[in-house]
Amino acid sequence: MNENIDKSITRKMFAHEAANPPDVCPQCGAQLVQDFGPYLVATRSDRRWTDEFVMNGPFGYLCPECPTAVIHFPELSKMFDGIPAQPDWEIGAKFTVLGVLDLDAAPPGKENEPLELLLPYILTLFTLDEAPDNESEPVDTSIERTLYFAGEKNPPRKCPECKRPLLLDYGPYLVRRIRRWRGDEEYALAGPFGWLCSGCATVVIHIPELVETMEDVLGDMGDEINLTVLGRFNLEDVPPELAHLPPDELPPEFLVWYPHASKPMMRRKKRPRKPKPKRRRKRK
Repeated sequence: MNENIDKSITRKMFAHEAANPPDVCPQCGAQLVQDFGPYLVATRSDRRWTDEFVMNGPFGYLCPECPTAVIHFPELSKMFDGIPAQPDWEIGAKFTVLGVLDLDAAPPGKENEPLELLLPYILTLFTLDEAPDNESEPVDTSIERTLYFAGEKNPPRKCPECKRPLLLDYGPYLVRRIRRWRGDEEYALAGPFGWLCSGCATVVIHIPELVETMEDVLGDMGDEINLTVLGRFNLEDVPPELAHLPPDELPPEFLVWYPHASKPMMRRKKRPRKPKPKRRRKRK
């Protein structure tokens, strides 16, 4: 990796569709530096996001002089064609690069953990060249927000209060699983299920993605799942001397509670039971 490349800054991403790889920055004209990542790549089918992958490869180019990233999409497409599909993968026909992973930003002692669990610390999201200006506005993660839940299959796109575009946020969040008669359980989870609004104090939780994230960590949770989100851990304000702690061990002042958190229930359909055979009456 080139020492002049800073992966911690937000970069505007440009798509390079030509067969030959890019050479100069489309914004400042400086010579681009090839960077093998890793990158977070997302696929979609029509308007529905399907799956995400952490990928290394010769498709990324970063500018050492300005906050610009250029993705060589023909090279990225070749890599997707060569990946053997797995039964639990859902690779869409279209794909994009969400951001670059800054491995140097991993907290001390967590360097060997799976990258998926470190995303809140190491993922630097790209802004798209064609994105509207209001989609690239910074989001304040330190404020209390009104909590909404989206149960549809497709993720939410617009704020239910001000109708501005929502921005994907990996958290981490404090999630409570409500268990009847057995006591509630709480988890610090990071994943693509949180959507924040930059225009007002609103957060929307995509319940299907939250359930999938929990099952990736905990395994199958059965037929009936009751979940709610209590708040978000504000890692952005954690001092360096506490960065090695897991989110659920941080002092309480780094947890932003959502005061209007309701208790949504997402119930999966129970497995149909076999009908009991009818008893025949004995003839007298």
